[in-house]
Amino acid sequence: MIMDAHGVKMVLIPAGKFTMGSDNGSVDQQPAHVVYLDAYYIDKYEVTNALYRDCVEAGICSLPESTYVYDQNRFANYPVDLVNWYMADSYCKWRDAHLPTEAEWEKAARGTDGRTYPWGNEFNGEYANYCDINCTDMGNKYFNDGFGNEAPVGSFIQGVSPYGVFDMAGNAAEWVSDWKDPFYYRSSPYKNPPGPETGSTRVVRGGSFWDPDTSLIVTSRNSHSPFEYFPGLGFRCAINAMNENK
Repeated sequence: MIMDAHGVKMVLIPAGKFTMGSDNGSVDQQPAHVVYLDAYYIDKYEVTNALYRDCVEAGICSLPESTYVYDQNRFANYPVDLVNWYMADSYCKWRDAHLPTEAEWEKAARGTDGRTYPWGNEFNGEYANYCDINCTDMGNKYFNDGFGNEAPVGSFIQGVSPYGVFDMAGNAAEWVSDWKDPFYYRSSPYKNPPGPETGSTRVVRGGSFWDPDTSLIVTSRNSHSPFEYFPGLGFRCAINAMNENK
């Protein structure tokens, strides 16, 4: 683990191959395919209100679309949300970092053994903050994760990924850098896939506190217009390992 120039904890994801996608998921998750990624670092936790505030106070980042939660000190260690893709991208660039690619995000979430969830292959509703008994009528009433909305980052130790990255399932869904193409996996490059060159929506990964358990599967893909913002939609950043000293 390292601390970047702004004091953010980041975890090393070693260079190597992993299996991305699924042969059993929805069409946009298919096919399962092997991808090679150079080494990189990714934020150990989702970007918090406190960390995002540093960028706002530096005159680089715009305020979240609503500051009701953002302005309350008791939520300083909660994921920043209500930020669109451009706002998330600006923050990461301010840190000399970037929004992770889909491939970088998925490898950090599932490791190299092809697991279904960050913690393994069996679902456990106590390992993540999602739409459970504390949610609406659509929630999974068999589990209680202890939170009705977002939780402080790092609250779910049992849900950590193989590399020690927290909240990659639930809490806040996360913007990544890629444009969304449901058929991109059929022709994506083997090494460091950058995502499609163009599109109309940007990919969102990981699911949030108000998403169903199906959104917690590490291969699940969602997307929104890069201009949109929602409660429970945040992000984290990544840095190429060769640039770690920037």
